[in-house]
Amino acid sequence: MSRANLFAGIKPVMPCMDDNGNIDLAAQAEHVASEYEEFQKAFCLYQTMSTGKHRAHLAEEAVDLMTCVATFLAAACPDLIVDAVQLVNCKNRMRGYFDHNND
Repeated sequence: MSRANLFAGIKPVMPCMDDNGNIDLAAQAEHVASEYEEFQKAFCLYQTMSTGKHRAHLAEEAVDLMTCVATFLAAACPDLIVDAVQLVNCKNRMRGYFDHNND
């Protein structure tokens, strides 16, 4: 499976909601922050003990974070995601960040 197809598998889930059933973007942003903290903890653990178990946990936490961010984007600005992805990819390509063998 190509790298692009792997990331296309990240699917938004139900975003945080308020008591009235409305999307709560502030709560979803806080959720992103908490998922990032979990990712950081998993990364630190992997740095100190690079076992297969910790590597798998790191990957899981990274995908949790990606899913949380995808959920935020889908809730906050679904009409802008495609343009934002293209803009960031273009900037990264111009900066030479892409691995052109896998582009």
